[in-house]
Amino acid sequence: MLEQITLAALAGGKGTRMGIPKGMLQIGSEPILRHLLRQAAWPGPTLLVTSPDREHPPAWQEFGREVADPVANQGPMRGILTALEAAESDYVVISTVDIPTVGHAQFAWLVEQMQSHPNAFGLMLRREIGGKICIEPFPAIFHRTAAGLLRQQLTAAEHSVQRLTSDPHMVLLDAPAIWPNSIWTNLNYPTDLQRYQLMSETHENMPAKTPGTFKQFIARFPALGELHEQIAQAVEAAGPLDAKTLELIKIGISLGAGLESATRAHVRKAMTHGATKPEIEQAILLAYNTCGWPRMVAAWQLAQQQFERGI
Repeated sequence: MLEQITLAALAGGKGTRMGIPKGMLQIGSEPILRHLLRQAAWPGPTLLVTSPDREHPPAWQEFGREVADPVANQGPMRGILTALEAAESDYVVISTVDIPTVGHAQFAWLVEQMQSHPNAFGLMLRREIGGKICIEPFPAIFHRTAAGLLRQQLTAAEHSVQRLTSDPHMVLLDAPAIWPNSIWTNLNYPTDLQRYQLMSETHENMPAKTPGTFKQFIARFPALGELHEQIAQAVEAAGPLDAKTLELIKIGISLGAGLESATRAHVRKAMTHGATKPEIEQAILLAYNTCGWPRMVAAWQLAQQQFERGI
């Protein structure tokens, strides 16, 4: 299903408050567009939407296509319309470059929900903030039939994406409560970028590299992938253990189960959460009496390989 749906990233923003066009941002040494694609792990077509005077931002070539708004500075409403007009698929998932933590699980969930509303123009999300309901314009998903509504809004000089939800053909759903608050990180000001850079450097709340087979599986079965992530997040939030300790424990579980890929993955995740080489090695050595010498040494070798590769 996902292979037949376009993922479009809006990157035409002037970035007045940021002081630099949003498409030019970098997360560490990585262009934000590459960061977005890595987060998305999208199996279908990808489309980059820019503006006439801000085309070809860094890593634009990594998208399937780039299209520019025909008129500059009309905001994200124009960007959505440009994406719908340019996409070859009936449905288009829309994201923006300034929400860097949104990824595959959120996009796949939107696609799954849209299947329950086949006659809708689109689907957007709302969530509660401080006791008030807030409509989040992105991420969202639209059917190509929404183009008429968008043109009508632009003709009326209405540029608020949130106002689209007043149309009866639009569906507004509650965002899953299990999604962490970091999903809604928005890079509007330099301080937002600095805060996110720091979070990236310390690897807090950042998804780890995902094995290729797992990416293929959740692309094929998005509902199961979303359920898997929800359970993992719920279990990790069920007690007082910090992220580093959780990963050290998971190293032992993976080792005991004889899961090579999982052992590698949790060694890497433990490293991203600040675990030192001696700490990881001790987590492996603890398996000696329970799991035996051969399995312990094999896991230790996997860890050495990951130490050499780095995070």
